[in-house]
Amino acid sequence: MVEAITFQTIFQFLQTLSIMVGIAYYLMILQNQEKTRKTQIFMNLFNQLSFKEKQRDWVDLMNYEWVDYEDFEHKYGSDSNPESFAQRFSLMFYFEGIGQMLKDGWIDIERVTQLVGNYCIWLWNKYKSIIEAQRIQYNLPNMFLNFQYLAEEIEKQTKKQHPSYTVPTTYVRYIQES
Repeated sequence: MVEAITFQTIFQFLQTLSIMVGIAYYLMILQNQEKTRKTQIFMNLFNQLSFKEKQRDWVDLMNYEWVDYEDFEHKYGSDSNPESFAQRFSLMFYFEGIGQMLKDGWIDIERVTQLVGNYCIWLWNKYKSIIEAQRIQYNLPNMFLNFQYLAEEIEKQTKKQHPSYTVPTTYVRYIQES
């Protein structure tokens, strides 16, 4: 005859086993949710940048020319050219948000570099002096710090993958080889 202790032991073993299976299942669900969340974030970022209007905004901004900060303000500042201001801040806030997500660990540098690499690095390098001047002019020391962080991290990542990488000075302008 099987003793009651054996039934009790088997029952406890089955209880423990079912708890372990439940925990493993829960961890699998959490992993899948994490992958889904990262995919959704990536696709949202991708979709925003893939719109024709965002591409046009970026090209416009990269083709702006100015001599110094005063010249920039007269041509593209919020007082003289509200459309340019909105175009510029829309794209810069986009990169600011991505920079915050990168800092917080919501997205990884490899994916971000693939997604917005040159767009971000080039825009930051072109507007760096303007943003730094505006930080002083308007007493906004934190203005676009996450955008700056993002551009610097992407540039480090890009240089790690391609050591000879340099930021072009002509950006999006076609220069015919001689």
